[in-house]
Amino acid sequence: MSKIRTIVYGVGATGQNVTRHLAERGVDIVGAIGRVENVGADLGTVAELDRELNVEINDDADDVLENTEADVAIVSIASTLEEMYPHLKRCLEAGVNVITTSEETLYPWYTSPDLAGRLDRIAIENDVTFTGGGYQDIFEVNLPVMLTGASRKLDGVDGTNRYNIDDYGPAVVEYFFGGKDRDDVEEKLERGGAPESLFRTTLEAQIAELGLSEADASQKATPIVADRAVESEALGRTIQEGEVLGLEIDVTIETHEGITFTGTEIAKVYDTEEEDRNEWVIEGTPEMHVVDQPTPVEVGTSTQIVNRLPDIINYESGFVSVTELPRPKYRVGPLETYLD
Repeated sequence: MSKIRTIVYGVGATGQNVTRHLAERGVDIVGAIGRVENVGADLGTVAELDRELNVEINDDADDVLENTEADVAIVSIASTLEEMYPHLKRCLEAGVNVITTSEETLYPWYTSPDLAGRLDRIAIENDVTFTGGGYQDIFEVNLPVMLTGASRKLDGVDGTNRYNIDDYGPAVVEYFFGGKDRDDVEEKLERGGAPESLFRTTLEAQIAELGLSEADASQKATPIVADRAVESEALGRTIQEGEVLGLEIDVTIETHEGITFTGTEIAKVYDTEEEDRNEWVIEGTPEMHVVDQPTPVEVGTSTQIVNRLPDIINYESGFVSVTELPRPKYRVGPLETYLD
């Protein structure tokens, strides 16, 4: 049986983690698409493996997609569907299945329904499957939804997700205003310029999986300000006292069924001795509380992406949510042996 053939589309911090895990699992990496500064370099070298992969990084995505006969592209470029759309469209039109770490693509049917609908049609027309996944898959969707199965009565779901945006490169740091002037950020937030919470799509995926319907959604963003100098590897400089480290975004979603979903997203450049935290409270009878700290956000993103590859290839064509896919699990054998 032939190995799964993959393209690593985006070779920043996340793409490099994905590359390392693909190499460990013996998946064929047949192409790599990256920015100009990495063009011509071997993907194994950029991902800091102990060997070259004989995969040269190329900034011509069309060339890679057309000439590699890949089964699936793993796309790690940006967080919002608007930014991701041209990259995803390009892959789907080339007849390549897609899984992306873009947070909004986890469940974009409320935040970007038009773009999601277009990608769904393109995927169906080209007989390929597309989903958004990664860390959110298990820790933010499947885990809390499964816990609700122990409820006699469900009143609400409340989550907290804390992570170091410095681990994910400059684009993510800038998305959350890391390194910006406090006054400028506060003024922008007052004008309604807050970025959409990436946690909102998590709650909406839970709502969909539970068969509920959204009635109203709101969010409030507050800048997290440095009280001393903090180094940012992603920005390549020191964030000074008084500058913004990131944002705390509180999200509330009411459902027509009377069950409330709330979430607090703490996305910041970490100071020393801070660590990731994923926490869920299932409110009702009985009340349940689960905490994962430190949460393996960085590693968990790549492992969940790679473990999902057979599910993506096996599933029917179109834009599917991880809630529609089989329950995620570890595969002991070679991943190609799990293909239909």
